Amino acid sequence: LIRSVLSSAHVVCARQAGTLVGMARVVSDFGTLVYLQDVLVDPGMQRRAIGAELVVRVLAPFADVRQTVLLTDADSGLTVFYTSLGFSEAAPSAGATVRAFVR
Repeated sequence: LIRSVLSSAHVVCARQAGTLVGMARVVSDFGTLVYLQDVLVDPGMQRRAIGAELVVRVLAPFADVRQTVLLTDADSGLTVFYTSLGFSEAAPSAGATVRAFVR
């Protein structure tokens, strides 16, 4: 996990009173593709716009990159979350356990 975070194109963290409560990271070729790899928020801190702010901040340096993609669990709450941030689901598959989104 440490190597993955250190090798990421960009990482942002959210802290409350010095305690880590959220993190987002991306992998990128810095030209045509940004892959939103992780958006993690402590369950006790969810529904406070922390995840949305993490996504905005982690993607900010890549505003001119052509395509942003992510895979996430097939959870309706996550679908609502990512579509609210401007992502579109890419052809949902019946019975799939993951969902792909692009922006």
